[in-house]
Amino acid sequence: MALFKKEPTQEDQLQQNLRAWLSQQAGKTIALANLNAFFYQNDFFKLHYFAESGFQADNKQPVLTATVTKDAQKKLSRIKETKLSSELKINKKEKSLLDGIITSDQNYFRLYVTPSPFATGLLLLEKLPATKVFQADKKTGSFVQNNIKELLYLCYRFDLAKNPQLAVKNLALAQLATPSLTLPILTTLTAIANQTITDLDLEYLFTWVLQYSATITATSTLFSAYASAALPEEVLEKTQAIVTELAENFARSSTVLTQNANQDSLAISEQLLKQIPDLFQAANQKMTALNDKLLNSDTDQTE
Repeated sequence: MALFKKEPTQEDQLQQNLRAWLSQQAGKTIALANLNAFFYQNDFFKLHYFAESGFQADNKQPVLTATVTKDAQKKLSRIKETKLSSELKINKKEKSLLDGIITSDQNYFRLYVTPSPFATGLLLLEKLPATKVFQADKKTGSFVQNNIKELLYLCYRFDLAKNPQLAVKNLALAQLATPSLTLPILTTLTAIANQTITDLDLEYLFTWVLQYSATITATSTLFSAYASAALPEEVLEKTQAIVTELAENFARSSTVLTQNANQDSLAISEQLLKQIPDLFQAANQKMTALNDKLLNSDTDQTE
């Protein structure tokens, strides 16, 4: 009887890559931002890893650099896959399993992991199918839910790019130097989850998402072409108006009904869409060039 090897899932691959990456850093001092960057490079934006030193809550200070222990590989082997898998799915702040592997000589050093605003939004979004508006047309509801997920993603990516220390300091969205575009999305999703939004307003929200879906998808796809917290300055500059408009209108659409709303949103969407193709083409060209560079590098090493 033939035995077939089970293909690793995306989560399995992420775990393997994380263990390998930490083993490679053994004995080195690292910027903790690089730990978060590792996950971004693996297209994973659901966690914030951050560290603090200090015993009492009022005197805790963020720690931005730490050391990976020399016996990191040995310590990692003691962490069961199921345990690490649970950490990658956490829904509240916890002391990380990697604390003790990633260390510091600062007093009362602790490494924490907490869900990112993107992950928090996804959790809230799970409540959408329970609403009457979703149940009335499940096919449309699923489409809207997926588009809101993409909107949440692109707003979080924009916040990350504008606020480089958002994750490593676990900054509150309301206190960012650059106003958060994720926050209004989370506020509306919280209202949906708590059932404090009327059916009429939710119907209007669905209509708005349907009208803006092409813009949302195009912008989200553009951002996903860059596997890092940073986005090129030209992309940020040319999409800032787009993303700001999307975030503000999403939040406003569930609370303010106007006679001209449909016409305005369609006009704005058409205008914004004209700016996307060139940016997306540039992103694809850069990704292709990077892949070619990596491929050539591998070929050179083989030879």
